[in-house]
Amino acid sequence: MIDTHCHLVDNKFKSDVDEVIERAKQSGVKHAVVCPEYASQFDAVLDLHAKHLDFVIPAIGVHPIQRANY
Repeated sequence: MIDTHCHLVDNKFKSDVDEVIERAKQSGVKHAVVCPEYASQFDAVLDLHAKHLDFVIPAIGVHPIQRANY
């Protein structure tokens, strides 16, 4: 199973993202496509990918709903 859209760089996961990823793996998730909501999160997504190469697939971009912020 692949989670095709998640926000693991959201502040809600700041303290336990590694545990969240481990629980997902134990539940059968093979990969997660991690999407930033803001451009300011791009580096965090890439850092998470570097730390979890076997799991995190980065999807760098900004949702059109955020266009007013750019």
